[in-house]
Amino acid sequence: MKTFPWLFTIAFAVLCYSCWLTTGIVTDYVLHRTGYALSNGQSFLIALRKYLLFFPSLWIIYALRLNFRRELHLNAVLTFAGTLAIAGAIVLRAVAFLSVVSVTPILPITVRLAP
Repeated sequence: MKTFPWLFTIAFAVLCYSCWLTTGIVTDYVLHRTGYALSNGQSFLIALRKYLLFFPSLWIIYALRLNFRRELHLNAVLTFAGTLAIAGAIVLRAVAFLSVVSVTPILPITVRLAP
């Protein structure tokens, strides 16, 4: 039971690392395509990339705390797994959404009024 938090934390760290690599590829593409004229979403994607490698550190500390307990309660493990799953979903959703928005060209919208 004590290995479950570590396995889950390693999976979250791999997810954050792959999102970090994805944002690096998207950021390089956007910077070369736009000539450094960035929108708000693209700027947020660049800012998010800086912190993706540090997100698992909170759960590493919590996994250490769980590891040093004598008895591991099911509620503590489920709380750990739940917060880690929610954080993983938020990180993955944010990176996927911002990556798609960053590489999608914005078309000008023209409105024709009836004469």
